[in-house]
Amino acid sequence: MKVIVAKTAGFCNGVRYALDVTLEAVKRRRPEEVICTYGPLIHNRQVLAMLREKGVQEVNTPEECAGKTVVIRAHGIPPNLRQNIYGVASNVINATCKRVAQVQAVIRQHARKGYHTVIVGDADHAEVIGLLGYAEGKGVAIQHPDDIDKLPDDWDRVLLVAQTTQNEEIFEEVVKRFKRKYPNGIVKKTICGATHERQEEVRQLARKVDAMVIVGGYHSGNTVRLAQVAAMEGVPTYHVETERDLNPQEMARYRTVGVSAGASTPQWMIENVVRFLETISHQRGSSKRLLREISRILVYSQTISFLTGFLSTFAVGLLLWKRPNILIACLAGLLCFAIQVFQRYLSYHGVLFNDPEWTSFLVRHRKCLIGMAIVLSMIFSGCVWLKPWALPGFILALAFGSALLIWEENLNSVPGLEYVAKSTTWTSLTVLMPFGRELFRNFLELVVVSCLAFIIFFIKHLIQDLLETRQDRLIGRKTLFSTWGLERTKRYLFAGMLCVILLLFLGPSLGVLTNAAYLFIIPIGGLAFCLRRFVGERTMVDTIMTDLIIDGSLVIPGLIGFLLL
Repeated sequence: MKVIVAKTAGFCNGVRYALDVTLEAVKRRRPEEVICTYGPLIHNRQVLAMLREKGVQEVNTPEECAGKTVVIRAHGIPPNLRQNIYGVASNVINATCKRVAQVQAVIRQHARKGYHTVIVGDADHAEVIGLLGYAEGKGVAIQHPDDIDKLPDDWDRVLLVAQTTQNEEIFEEVVKRFKRKYPNGIVKKTICGATHERQEEVRQLARKVDAMVIVGGYHSGNTVRLAQVAAMEGVPTYHVETERDLNPQEMARYRTVGVSAGASTPQWMIENVVRFLETISHQRGSSKRLLREISRILVYSQTISFLTGFLSTFAVGLLLWKRPNILIACLAGLLCFAIQVFQRYLSYHGVLFNDPEWTSFLVRHRKCLIGMAIVLSMIFSGCVWLKPWALPGFILALAFGSALLIWEENLNSVPGLEYVAKSTTWTSLTVLMPFGRELFRNFLELVVVSCLAFIIFFIKHLIQDLLETRQDRLIGRKTLFSTWGLERTKRYLFAGMLCVILLLFLGPSLGVLTNAAYLFIIPIGGLAFCLRRFVGERTMVDTIMTDLIIDGSLVIPGLIGFLLL
């Protein structure tokens, strides 16, 4: 079985924004503060369960909002209801999707001019109920083109809009009927651009596959319409919330399956469905399954962090043409491993929503991973006292590493500060600690190599966060690109990579780097590939694969250094 995943599957910007502001409120909540959402924040049961675990209540009447911090749902609410909530709530956070808010403004503007508003959408859907509230009693919701014939003939001023997640083909048919009945009527195509892209991609994908699987809540309007679009292409279509809703015997009949998802479906749910479908395939060999399992363990257990830290010392050794002490190199890898393990366990409740499989692994192996991180790091830390020249780098790494673990929330409050702390920690472990003796022998060369390593690690961590954001794993957390914006951040990253490449080419000719510097084109190429290929507005990526590519690209020059030095 071949599984093709739609690039636009998963969270839209409106859902992402609603979760961001809600989780930000949770993070900043005062001890006595109660946070609630008016109605379900989005239409996804698994995400709502995550919010309940974080103490976010769901209320359905203004009276229940009294004295609480209330988050207005992504679908929006009627204006009179909002006024009632403002009158009793202690604080109100508006998480209404910006696109929905624009439609609300259009309806209100025309209603004040005496227009009747016709909304193409589900009358019982939260968004449509909210939109009708802005029509000042002159609004009506319809679902089918035939419903146009039921409207009064004597309306002079009529506005036609659509629920932002409406099926485009149905809306276009409604527009034709509307124009015939109301030649002077105004039509506003208010279907969200993301909805248009998703439906068009599903339409094209359905023509290439034997069956379509649409992942998302059964009560999610945009997900239901994606399933309708696929079914209209004449292909067998399965609307599921999780992989457990699929019958493996039935799905085994198909050779090629397309997968897409609604705008309120987190990435991990899509990945679970894809993995489930892939395990059904009789063509998928045991060697591939074994390779996948090994890769999963490397990433989930943070063993890849140990390998990256350990071998990075040998990669740096190539630039100085000095072989690091093997025990100090092991200590560098173990401390990188320990920091990553502790960071994961300190934040794994957040990962629970974003990646339940990873969370399950962390819970099952908690004692083993934490024990190894503590015991092995303490044992190998004794090597520093045998090599006093490693002490400055060791102390600097411990200082910044401790700051990452203890003051992580404070570091996150200043965009970019966390990346500086991480990069300084990794640079201290892989450059200053194993090559501390070069401070007095080759000071300039060590400074250049340290700057080079810092920039590479900074780029690495920033790209990993970019990828995790695309995978919905950093929602509710401020990052550097939340300030700069995605495209601007990507431009800065590519500019930084060009500067690194220029330094790698000039370093040997200036005598501050060895000719082995050219090998570092490999990790820069790997980072550039991930940035170019996987970091997009709505591009689905494989968590394990991208982590291996990013960290693996740093491992390659390290392996060469381990063999040559």
